[in-house]
Amino acid sequence: MNCPNCGYAEPPKTVLVKVVQTCSACPSQWDAWTADGDYIYMRYRGGYGYAKSNRHGYIAEFTHGDYLDSYMTLEDFLEKSGLSLANSTDISYGR
Repeated sequence: MNCPNCGYAEPPKTVLVKVVQTCSACPSQWDAWTADGDYIYMRYRGGYGYAKSNRHGYIAEFTHGDYLDSYMTLEDFLEKSGLSLANSTDISYGR
C-alpha cells in the first residue's frame, strides 16, 4: 500500500513477539523483539515516546501529555506508536 501523502510504499506494521519491561516509570521503557530477531528499544519520558530498531533506526515517535509525563502502560505505548503484539507475545513485567 502506498502512502496517500507522499506516494512511497508504507513499511509493514512492526509486530512484537517478545517484550520485557525494563523500567515501569520515569521513564517507562521496554526491550522488544520481532519474529525475525530485530531488537526494538521503546521508551516514554517527558511527554515524548519513541521506538528505535537495531536495523531500521527510529520506527515510531509521538508526543503525549507534557514534559512531566513519564509513565505509560505498554498498551497505551503500542496504541500511540502503531506497534502491535503477535497473538502469542511473551511479555515480562516488573523490572
